[in-house]
Amino acid sequence: FRNLIIQNMGLGINVRYNSTLRLEHTTIRNNDYGIIVLSTAELIADNIKVYNNSNDNTDSNSGGGAGLNMDGGAPNKPIGRITNSLFYNNSSTYSGAIRNEGDLYLTNVTITENIATYTDGGSGGIWQSTSGSNPNPGEEASITMRNCIIYNNTPQEDYEEQDNNGFGPTCWDIDYSNIEISTFPDYCAYDIGDSNQYNIEPLFVDASSNDFHLQSTSPCIDKGDIDLYGDGISWLTDIDDQDPDGSRMD
Repeated sequence: FRNLIIQNMGLGINVRYNSTLRLEHTTIRNNDYGIIVLSTAELIADNIKVYNNSNDNTDSNSGGGAGLNMDGGAPNKPIGRITNSLFYNNSSTYSGAIRNEGDLYLTNVTITENIATYTDGGSGGIWQSTSGSNPNPGEEASITMRNCIIYNNTPQEDYEEQDNNGFGPTCWDIDYSNIEISTFPDYCAYDIGDSNQYNIEPLFVDASSNDFHLQSTSPCIDKGDIDLYGDGISWLTDIDDQDPDGSRMD
């Protein structure tokens, strides 16, 4: 599906069990929940805008993630692959933008100005929780992020406090991203690269007018993954690792 506007509903999109949904150039706004992806389902989305979705769900098993709620436990986790997209001004309890219980891959995604109403341990941007009955090691929820911006969410990211059924969030794989964060977990293994920027303003053009393009002086310019797809080809000759003007990816 492409070029859709999904708005003013209790649930904008529900990706059901054992199904795959592809979305392109779609706006999802003013719903209680923007997108819910259930166990064994897969969402593949490119160039989507998810904003102004809001709910006050206090259920610890499903609350949060007014923009995107990856709802399902091990071993049949939901999968989300989201590229070149924007989540802003979403509001819920544990997190405003995204709640993840599955395997979520974010590339070139900006998450900003979202609100978690649970300020004690909540994260305005992303809340990750391992779900399911007695999950085994390796079945934890996972997030892989490249070339992403998570900034000016309320409260800022606090990954140490998030619920993982006794497991630490061992599957945080983050690199080449700009993150405003208070705490990474200190009790678990996680894969945090050396090319992230922490608590540095990304310098949007005009956030007050919802223009989240980068200013020319942004610290994120030309700081994207130099080999995003791991093919070993230098960004200087690989258009997959370049912006449209031929410069290094932001």
